[in-house]
Amino acid sequence: IPVMILEGKMKKRYILATKSQTFPKGKALQKVNVDEASFLRVSYPPSYLSLLANLIAKRKLSVVDRLGIISDAFALSESGQLATIEVLTLVQSYKGERDYAIWVEIASSFRQITNLFAFETFYSSYEAFCQRLLSSVAKHVGWKKQANERHTQTLLRTLTLYNFGSFGDKETIVRAKEEFTRLQKGEAIDPDLRSVVYNLVAENGGEEEYEVLTARYKKEELQQEKERIGRALASFKSPQLLKKTLDFSLSSDVRSQAVNGIITAVWGNPYGRDLAWEFVKENWTVLRERFGGGHLLSRLLAGASDFTTRGKAADIEAFFRKHKTPEATRTITQVIEQIYANEARFSKDREALRVFLKKV
Repeated sequence: IPVMILEGKMKKRYILATKSQTFPKGKALQKVNVDEASFLRVSYPPSYLSLLANLIAKRKLSVVDRLGIISDAFALSESGQLATIEVLTLVQSYKGERDYAIWVEIASSFRQITNLFAFETFYSSYEAFCQRLLSSVAKHVGWKKQANERHTQTLLRTLTLYNFGSFGDKETIVRAKEEFTRLQKGEAIDPDLRSVVYNLVAENGGEEEYEVLTARYKKEELQQEKERIGRALASFKSPQLLKKTLDFSLSSDVRSQAVNGIITAVWGNPYGRDLAWEFVKENWTVLRERFGGGHLLSRLLAGASDFTTRGKAADIEAFFRKHKTPEATRTITQVIEQIYANEARFSKDREALRVFLKKV
């Protein structure tokens, strides 16, 4: 396997020919797998990550290398090979980052951590941590699209504003509600920000907002807009409203191809994942008839990978021993493995993360 190592400004090429191999230690700081050219993960010790963090903060490394370092760190953390507090220490060096691809990686991994710890007493401290990291880029992108801006800048705005508000920034939530009011009055808002508005209103809303969104879904003719609203209907925190969303997904108001998206969105909501699993079990015959034999059933069941206890893994295994689903066997196996990994990470990192968040 070819491996390129950046040493200072020099790139040196090596060949990894055996399972274990030692390369020369350079005089300058080394970044392994320059330009992410090889298909491998790089595990740096925490002390070395802190040195790389200085280069990242000063933008001394390329976008691709900055992306590679944080992607590897989050992947290693998810697999239990790097403590969550170590990757969160590293991610602080990305506070001034402006690249969309890097923020996709960070935002996605932040959500994985949310999935594990959303109901812990220290979760509000985690939200505050994420807000601090997002504040600079959120201010940078703002709510108003600039003339001739790049497509990735538009995507960055949508990603950043949603996450900034979802992690509790009050000004962003207020602005989303104001935009929603404008939309109800028939005024135009930026189409690229509609999903931000819908989701933040739902996450911070109740029965009134739910009824408005449901009515919009029923009246809307564009399927893309229906999908945005459908995801928002899955973003409420009220169990009663999420149950209504699950029931709504199988109603005549929702096209068959859109059912999966709504159910999996509820499954991805920490407040809705238990409800979604119970709903799937109760409506298994209908769902199997609609989606059996194809990839859609596997996509639906993949949502179960967000669970975090072996009790849920056992429940899923027991259900599918009784309800044979050969076309989704691989997905079910992967789901079980992921649940066990989630539980292990939760147990390993919980206390250290609580202490870390009190200090930062």
